[in-house]
Amino acid sequence: MVDYDANIVWHTRENLHYPSRTVNSGELDKVKYWAYQIQDISAPGAVDALANSHYDMLVVEPTRTDWSSDDKYFDTKAMVQRLKNTRGSDGIHRKLIIAYVDIGEAEDWRWYWTWSEEWPQGGPRPDGWPDYILTRDPDGW
Repeated sequence: MVDYDANIVWHTRENLHYPSRTVNSGELDKVKYWAYQIQDISAPGAVDALANSHYDMLVVEPTRTDWSSDDKYFDTKAMVQRLKNTRGSDGIHRKLIIAYVDIGEAEDWRWYWTWSEEWPQGGPRPDGWPDYILTRDPDGW
């Protein structure tokens, strides 16, 4: 039985896909297990759980962009330093830490969200929308 945090999506080498041309392909070759956690990383014990895990690679959000709470003071640099100095599944190699960056959509709770939620779904793009935004998310995210 695998004990894992419900907020972590865990994977094995069999379902790990990465580009064939990577800067650290040697490090990626050592990855057998990996986890993805971008929510609740500042919750009590969350970083400890990741540091104490057997994962070889962790994908985490590099900045605290939720400025609606004290999370904006979360020390991301210290978290990354701590995690990258812990050992993976073989007990020898350090964990590889990968930054999560969502370039496809922006949640309305992030500090950089300034657009109106009144825009209609579908239809023409409102005046003032940047060219890189094609449409409002049909799921309402």
